Parts: sequence; C-alpha cells; structure tokens
Amino acid sequence: MTAAPGRDAAGDGFVVPSFPEGSLFLETPDGLPLRLEWGPEDATAKDRRRALPPATYTLTGYRVVRRTEDGHVWFVSATSRGMREFSVNAGQETRVEIDETIRFELRGHRRHGEIDVQMRISGEEGAGLTIYKDGKRIPIGYALDSSDGRRLSTGEMEYG
Repeated sequence: MTAAPGRDAAGDGFVVPSFPEGSLFLETPDGLPLRLEWGPEDATAKDRRRALPPATYTLTGYRVVRRTEDGHVWFVSATSRGMREFSVNAGQETRVEIDETIRFELRGHRRHGEIDVQMRISGEEGAGLTIYKDGKRIPIGYALDSSDGRRLSTGEMEYG
C-alpha cells in the first residue's frame, strides 16, 4: 500500500510510521504478507496514513531510508519472523515506532590455528539487518589485533 486512504476506507483503521520514508512489512492475521510504503514525497505529506482493516498484525520487517544532501540514498533493511504484534482499530490511528538503532556484535577466537571472526548486525528485536548505500549493500571490514598490538587478521564480513 503506497497511498493515503481514499473514500473507500470507511471502517478501516490507520497506520503511520515513526520514520519519514521507508516501508513496514507485515503479516496479516491470515498469514499473508503485506507491505506499507512511504516514498520521498510522503516525508512532508499532510496525510501519511495507510488504511488497513481492523485486526492484529505482525511486524516482520522494515526499511528506513535516509537521503544525504549530496544525493546519496542510504537505507537499512531488517527482517524477522515476527518482531511484534500491533492492533489496528476502526477509525483510529496507530503509530508504529521503529527503533532505528543498529547493533553490531563482533567476536573472534582461535580454532585449529586459525582465527574465526563472527559478526552479527541487528535492528529492532534482534532482527537481521543489512545496510545499503545507493542500492548496494555496503561492505563492513574488520581488523583483529593481538593484545600486544600485532595485526592478526583483516577482511570483509559477509552479511545480509
């Protein structure tokens, strides 16, 4: 759904996101996927609502977009089986707050004479998260140093 509700929204409830541009990925009570989208023109739109039938929906993902002054488009995309549920009630507006924090967990250890480095990038409720710039996943590099300052390993993490 990509537009504010029309006249046929009688009896529906309304969803508004906490971010100016992006998408919410939902699962309906019947288990069907649903995407609500807000484009760049919606960031300043008077009516940012999206109409949905009254029900309890499950948030399964989100995409939050940011545009820089020099024209680059950054976004994060997070997915999970089910981050949380929220209810949409007839005639009422439900604001869906997204925690935009990006969490990095990195650990390394020796195994069989080699260094094993693992990384997890997550968003809200531990959802797997990928970071994009201008439509391409950004590489995330790492360097692992010993306690005496020697460089033990470097590389780029595979994620997303």
